[in-house]
Amino acid sequence: MDTVIVTVKLKNNQALDTKEGTIVRKNKLGFIDLRVPDGKSVEKYAETLEESGLFEVVELNSCGEYQGVIVGDVRTNEQWYLDSLNIRKAWSYTMGNPNVIVAVLDQGMDITHVDLGLGYDPYKNIDDTMFWDYITDTNNTNVGSIHGTAVSGIICAKTNNGIGIAGIAGGNGQQGITLVHFRIGEEAPLTNIFDDAIIDAVDLGAKVINVCAEVYQNSAIQSAIEYAYEHGVTIVCGAGNNGSSFISYPASNVRTIAVGALNQNMMRMNSSQYGQGLDFVVPGISILTTVPQNGYGSFSSTSSAAPQLTGIIALMLSANPSLSPTTIHNILKNTAKKLSGYTFNSNGWNNEVGYGIPDAANAVESIYPMYIAGSSLICDTSYFYVSNLPLGFSVEWEIDNDYYSDSGTLFQTDYPENNECMIVRSSTIQLSGTLTARIYDETNTLIRTLTRNVATRTIARFPLTYEYGGNPVLMSWSVAENDPAKVPVGAVVKMGSSRFQNMNITATGAYSAFHHEGDSVWFTSASGNTYLRCRSENSCDQFRLVFYTNKRPPIIINPDLPPIIIDPILSVGDGRLTVTLAQMSEDVSGYEIAESVPVSSDASWQMAVYRYRDGKRLCNQTAQGGSHNVDIYGWEQGLYIVTIKVGEQIFTSKIVL
Repeated sequence: MDTVIVTVKLKNNQALDTKEGTIVRKNKLGFIDLRVPDGKSVEKYAETLEESGLFEVVELNSCGEYQGVIVGDVRTNEQWYLDSLNIRKAWSYTMGNPNVIVAVLDQGMDITHVDLGLGYDPYKNIDDTMFWDYITDTNNTNVGSIHGTAVSGIICAKTNNGIGIAGIAGGNGQQGITLVHFRIGEEAPLTNIFDDAIIDAVDLGAKVINVCAEVYQNSAIQSAIEYAYEHGVTIVCGAGNNGSSFISYPASNVRTIAVGALNQNMMRMNSSQYGQGLDFVVPGISILTTVPQNGYGSFSSTSSAAPQLTGIIALMLSANPSLSPTTIHNILKNTAKKLSGYTFNSNGWNNEVGYGIPDAANAVESIYPMYIAGSSLICDTSYFYVSNLPLGFSVEWEIDNDYYSDSGTLFQTDYPENNECMIVRSSTIQLSGTLTARIYDETNTLIRTLTRNVATRTIARFPLTYEYGGNPVLMSWSVAENDPAKVPVGAVVKMGSSRFQNMNITATGAYSAFHHEGDSVWFTSASGNTYLRCRSENSCDQFRLVFYTNKRPPIIINPDLPPIIIDPILSVGDGRLTVTLAQMSEDVSGYEIAESVPVSSDASWQMAVYRYRDGKRLCNQTAQGGSHNVDIYGWEQGLYIVTIKVGEQIFTSKIVL
C-alpha cells in the first residue's frame, strides 16, 4: 500500500479547503492526489476525508510491479520473433514515421544508448525533451533502468543503422517513430501517478501507450484509460506473469489491448497469465533488446511481448495515423494467425491465446490494400498495375487465352516495367475475360493472387453537334468510330459526349485544311477523313474542330508581324525529325492562301510529339522561327502524332518512323 498519497475526487461544485491536505497533483478529470499529513496513518486520513462529505471518491493507492525481465548474454543477430510476427514483410510498406508518438510508462530508460538516442548516427528515435519523471517532477528520466530500456528497444531501436538490433518501428537508416518516456515509479509503479501519466501522454499527442506493469484498479486510472480511448489513443498492456487464469490490471480493462507471451514452440509460456479479456499472444522468451550502457540482452516475460505489439501498431499508425483504437483492434483480430494446438470458438478466440498471434504484414497491408487498378472497359488501350505493391515484390500477369487469341487483341506484360501490363483492342468484337496478377515477394514466393474482370467494348456510337452559320446543329444520327460523320465545310464541330475513344469525321465538300482547339484530342487526316483519338482512356475534354477551303483566318501571334498560316512540312533524316512552317507572303485580308515563305525568325511556337500506340508524349518544346529539329535517335518504329501550337490554335500532323 502507498502510505504517502491518497487520491480523491470532489463532489460537484465543492471546493477543497487547504486544511483538508496538501495537494501533490491534480488532473483535468477531477482526481486530486493529497499527501498524508505527518503523524497520521493513511487509513485514518482516508476515513477523515470520507466523513467530510466533500468527496465523490476517496481511494487508497498502491505500489504495483513491473512485469519481470531476464537479461542474458548479449546477442546481436537472434531476433527470432521478427519472422514469427511477419515483421520483415510489413517493413516493405513502412518502417516507422516520426510523426507517430509512442509513450512508454515505465521505470525510466537509458537515453544515451546509441541504438535509441544520439550515437554514431545523426538522429535518434526518442524525444527526451518531452520525457517526464513523476518521482522527481523533472524532465530527467535517465535513471538507467533495465526494464524501460529493454521495452523501448523492442519498439524502436534504430533499424538498418549498422549496429545492435532492429526495432519494430525503428526507421530505415533514419528516424522511425518518436518515443517518449514517463517514469511512473522506481522499484514499483505507483497508482497515484499512473492516471496522470496516461492523461499527459494523450495531451502530448501520443497515439499508442505501452504499459508493462500491473497495479490495483482504481477510479482515477479507469477514468484516464477512458479519456485515452475517447481521444483515439490505443493502450497496450502486458497480461501479467504469475501464470494464473486471469489477466492483471490494467490489461483487464476492456479499453486496453491485453498481450500474453508465447515460447519458441508457439505455445503459451507457463508464466503468462490468460483468461477473459486476453486479446493476443506474442513471442515472449529470449527477446533480444537494448539494455543500459549500450548493451544488449535477452528479455523474457509479457513485458517483452507487449512492446512488440506496440511496435506493430506504430507501423499501422505510420501507414494511417487516423486509425481509432477499435479499428486497430479489429484489424489485428481479423489478420491474426491461429495457432495449432489450440481450439478457437466461433468468434475466433481462445482462453489461453486470445485471437492468436498478430501478423504484422497482413495488418499493415490491410491499410494498404493491393488491387489491380485500371479501366475495366477497354475502349482502345488500357493499362493495369497492382496498387500499393511492396518494395521488392514482383508481378506475373496472365489473361484468359481465348480473350485475345482469335481477336488480335494485344496483351503486353512488363509495360513499361514489371508492375504494369497493357491490353490493346484491335478488333471490334466484344470480348470479356479475367486478368490475373500473381504477387511474389522478394524471395520469389507467391503470396497473393489478384483477379479482375475486363472487357472490350463493341463499336460505340456518340452524338455529334456542330455550329454552322452561327446556328447549333445536332446530327440526327450517332457517329461510330468506323462510320464517318459528314459535316459542312466551315462547320465548328463539338462532341456531344466526352466518353469516346476514336472518331472519324469528314467534310461534305472539298477542304484544304483543318485545325482544332483543345489538348485532349489528337487529330490526323488521311484519305479525306479526319480521325480523332482521345488521349484519355475514360473521357475527353471540350474541343473544337473546323474545316476550311482556301479561306481560313490568319493566326495573329504578334501585331507587329505578318499573320501566319500553318503549313507544316515534316521530314526525317540523320536521326532527326524536322518541322518547317510557312507564312503568307502578301496581304491576307481576303484570307486567300498566297505563296508561302519561311516564317519570321521572331515567331515563337510550340510543338509536341506523341507516340500513337499509347499516347506517351516524347517531347514538348518551344520553337523559334520557321524550322525546328527533334532528336529521334532510338525511337521505335511506328506512327507518331505531331501537334503544333501557335497562339491558341493547334494543328496536327502525323508521321511514320
